[in-house]
Amino acid sequence: MIRIRLLLLLCVFTTKSYAQYTNQTLSSKDFIQLVRTYHPVMKQATITVKKAEAAILAIQGQFDPKLEFNLADKTLENSNYYTSQNPQLVLPTRIGADFVAGYNQLNGLRLNEDQTLGSTFYLGVSMPLLKNLIIDKRRAALQKAKQFVKMSDAEQRLMINNILFESIEAYWFWLQQYEVLAVVKENVLINKERLKLIVRAYNLGERAAIDTLEAHTQYLAFRTIEQQHIYELQAAELQLSQYLWNADGQASALPKNIAPLREWEQSETVLDTVVQYRYLVKDFNDNHPYLLMLNFKIEQLKIERKLQFQEYLPKVDLQFLSLNKQNKFVNTLEQSLRLQNNYYVGLKVEMPLLLRKGRGEYKLAQLGIDDAMLQRSRLSNEIQLKIKNYFFEYNVLNNQKLLQTENVLYFKRLLQAEQQKFLNGESSIFLVNARESKLLESQIKLIEYKTKYFKTAYAILWAAGVII
Repeated sequence: MIRIRLLLLLCVFTTKSYAQYTNQTLSSKDFIQLVRTYHPVMKQATITVKKAEAAILAIQGQFDPKLEFNLADKTLENSNYYTSQNPQLVLPTRIGADFVAGYNQLNGLRLNEDQTLGSTFYLGVSMPLLKNLIIDKRRAALQKAKQFVKMSDAEQRLMINNILFESIEAYWFWLQQYEVLAVVKENVLINKERLKLIVRAYNLGERAAIDTLEAHTQYLAFRTIEQQHIYELQAAELQLSQYLWNADGQASALPKNIAPLREWEQSETVLDTVVQYRYLVKDFNDNHPYLLMLNFKIEQLKIERKLQFQEYLPKVDLQFLSLNKQNKFVNTLEQSLRLQNNYYVGLKVEMPLLLRKGRGEYKLAQLGIDDAMLQRSRLSNEIQLKIKNYFFEYNVLNNQKLLQTENVLYFKRLLQAEQQKFLNGESSIFLVNARESKLLESQIKLIEYKTKYFKTAYAILWAAGVII
């Protein structure tokens, strides 16, 4: 009877997976959705874009209309030198010209000859004719800010991509440790029952004392392995918990009654990586967020180069005002435009003789572009090689996974054959233990290959800059 029960027990070994700790499971898809929804990095990524948009709003303020008012009054030794009131409206534009309209009330006993006594209304414009005509610091800042918003969008994608890849790696590591511990626990339970049966057989005189010692050492060895993997599972759960947050922005711990969903054979878990690879290698140059960030940085540097080119040009600023004493520009504007009457024209010309500042600033801007272009080429090559390397590893792991699956099957057959020989008295418990240990090693190795296989499939997408 003891021999029959022992035979049944040994044959059960590894024929079915270890019972799961709980019926409540967490799939990788649901886990990623939790990270997308609640992880603070997601909110930080959104804040980065909002900060860039706020920066644009601030820079656009340079083109806001301005209402100004200047008041001056000078009296010395009871003599009123002058009293001046000058409200005006200034309207900056994105073409480089500033339109102005205002009123000047000037009274006093001691005025300069070029000053007009009484009330004077004016309407006019001031604008550059050479330097700063095409672009100036205000317009350059606005154009750079628009590129910065695009850069922030790419940075947001990069941050999201990185945190999702880190979290999916943590999930698959958790699943790996969970599955390994399940296999080890199965071995511990079987060895525990085997030890009881062999001790009982020894008490009945059917087994030698050395068999009980062999069974006991195997049981203790598996118990030691179990303790190690319990620790590793707890470490994996802690690592996973750092990606779990609630709706209130508080960190959450992984519940003890939650287990990973076994997704080894679910083809939808990993996209058709082989088909995607061709497009990933082809399109990453246009879509990778890191390369896009460099593209926008280069555009910013080109704007700076365009601005610094203005330093080569002479500064010629024109100011034209139509003047009127009665605020009736309909009657006088035509004369002003023809420079016949009631106008003011000012022209200011500046020209540096050596142009050293302009040449230096322009050269610095060009060198910045050259440096960024080289950096982009280097990074593009690194990304391409990384995608290819992950794809090569993916194919190797797929082959290793298939080979190891077959190897596990053969180790099971060897163990079953050794068990049969042991029951027939043709083998020893030492050899059974050795076969059993090799099977456990191969099972753990298979779980490792499966985990790496899935992680590498996601790594290909991550390396190409595709959000998981």
